[in-house]
Amino acid sequence: MPANFETGRYLVRSLGLALAYFALGLLSMGLAIPPVYATPLYPAAGLALAAMLTLGPRYAPGLFVGAVAINAIIAQAHGVPSWTAATGAGIGAVLQALVGAWAIRRTVTKPLVLSEPRDLALFFGLGAGVACLISPTIGCAALLAVGGINASQFPAT
Repeated sequence: MPANFETGRYLVRSLGLALAYFALGLLSMGLAIPPVYATPLYPAAGLALAAMLTLGPRYAPGLFVGAVAINAIIAQAHGVPSWTAATGAGIGAVLQALVGAWAIRRTVTKPLVLSEPRDLALFFGLGAGVACLISPTIGCAALLAVGGINASQFPAT
């Protein structure tokens, strides 16, 4: 295929990923527990992991755009108009998805069909467990750094 077609396809997929992450993130904010930013469920993180597993890490920039966009709106809505906080949260979201996908690829049997209990345990333990500590830690650290939360709110957030 011509290079222009491949570039166009990449850009459309990246934009689609950014928009889907943004939309899921926006819908998830209805689950936020006031007065902090925390949501008990964040489906956009699952989308990010699925995208990194299926599309690969080259789509991380699209994920980053969507994550920064939703976090900028969330920060603005909570009176923290800081691109630093939004960018930090975006970096955390991308790292979480990349690390989760990497860990799953290294440990879960190929092809990834999740039919064995061991594979399911590893998938959820690494992808939905261990890796999911990355984004909130980095995002909360960014919020703390810009004054969006105070030190006492850090653990709950």
